[in-house]
Amino acid sequence: MRKTDREITDICEILAIIKKGKICHIAIVDNGKPYVVPMSYGFGYEKGFLTFYFHSPKEGRKIDVLRKNPDVSFDICVEKEIVIDRENACRSGRFYESVIGFGHVEFIEDIPAKCKALTYLMSHQSNGQSFEFDENATSSVCVFKIIVHELTGKRKAPQKTIESLPIKTTIGKPLKDIFLEKGAKFENGYFIIEKDDHNIIFASPNKQNIPDDILYNKDILIIDDDSQFLLMLKAALEIKGYTVETAQNGKIGKKLFSKNEYKVIITDDIMPESDGFEVTLELSKMGKIDRVIAVSGGGRTAPKDYLETFKHFGVRYGFSKPIDLQMLRTVLQHMLS
Repeated sequence: MRKTDREITDICEILAIIKKGKICHIAIVDNGKPYVVPMSYGFGYEKGFLTFYFHSPKEGRKIDVLRKNPDVSFDICVEKEIVIDRENACRSGRFYESVIGFGHVEFIEDIPAKCKALTYLMSHQSNGQSFEFDENATSSVCVFKIIVHELTGKRKAPQKTIESLPIKTTIGKPLKDIFLEKGAKFENGYFIIEKDDHNIIFASPNKQNIPDDILYNKDILIIDDDSQFLLMLKAALEIKGYTVETAQNGKIGKKLFSKNEYKVIITDDIMPESDGFEVTLELSKMGKIDRVIAVSGGGRTAPKDYLETFKHFGVRYGFSKPIDLQMLRTVLQHMLS
């Protein structure tokens, strides 16, 4: 990559970009001519391997071409704000994040495997909703996957944003200093970073009070009904050396933390069977509220409204989705130090 300062090599950040995107442009070759197809996708990341999932009518040009030549390139781009310089148009530009890669297409014929692929796809496209597929539904469509062999990420971002600050600058600094450096406001006992209505981070400057003599089974428990979010965040934290366990709803999460000890519990807000507020109330009764990090993707109202509710429960850290992974790692460093 020519501009190495824009290159993204951390797989956690690359997965976060893929999570934000919805359309993948697949580049194929048809009789020596380039052919690009935009397609909705789902994805999975397991044991260090990234796979994209797609569905399509059983017949068509792209299917014919892919069966003859399954080697492809692809890209996903998440556009950010555009800056216009009216005095010098050449200084105008668009901020963005992108992922480009190469892979090999394999068609999925097995019915259970097709159902799994379509579940990944619909979960990603619907921001974590659950779907079930039967043989009748899957038999009428073509399902294929791209097994990724090579992957690069790129970002053009404003200078000195949260994303562009290197994580190494946070080591050894008080958490309140880190938040103030990043433009946080102090309101009602909490530092608030509000980049827009959909990207909120809050933290209390109070020192965590977690006993040092507890033998923990896992570092972190993540409770969220979005399977793709669970997968992405688990991978992002395990790469950094944390041991992570997951639960797909609050009911399962409560069973886990009633039997096991965790240093940190990251919980979503709206979930089936038992939501994040019930989880937080239970942890508060157990005297473990200091271990909670709240996350919210919003719902009937904006994420910041749900996070405000968590604050009333005594939760000291909160993030809106998509989570700023670098900032999350900073908070974890301080909670686990």
